[in-house]
Parts: sequence; C-alpha cells; structure tokens
Amino acid sequence: MKLYLPLLLAALGLCSHEANAIPCPALQDEIIKFLMSTKYLFKMSLRKFNPPEEAVAAKLLVKDCVANLSFLSRIRILK
Repeated sequence: MKLYLPLLLAALGLCSHEANAIPCPALQDEIIKFLMSTKYLFKMSLRKFNPPEEAVAAKLLVKDCVANLSFLSRIRILK
C-alpha cells in the first residue's frame, strides 16, 4: 500500500507530460462567476449543468461565505 502513491504519482507524471498551468476558459469563467457575480446570477449559471437541488443549495451556502469576503480579497483570489 505504501508503494501505491509513488507509483500513482509517477504514472500521472508520465501520462500528463503535455499538461500546463493554463486553466481552460470554461473553468476560468465559472470561477469568476462564483467569486464576482450575485447569488441569483450564479444560480442561473448553474442551470446549464442540470445539478440536483441539494448540490445547488450546498454551492449557494459556499457562495454566501464568499460574499463575506471583501472585493479586494476576491480580486486577489482571481490572480
């Protein structure tokens, strides 16, 4: 079992040699919406994924916590 993690990390390193640190534009868009948009607009943007109501409720609870962050803190997170 102790050997499993190093082997997994080696396999990931070999299989994902073309990976880079640039996130896909869709992921960037979702992160920006999560951090900067209103709760209502964010809920509407989640509709395209057709999530269960429990998942939407959980995501909106986290969004409420993010809303307590200052604007400058959210900008720092985006950078």
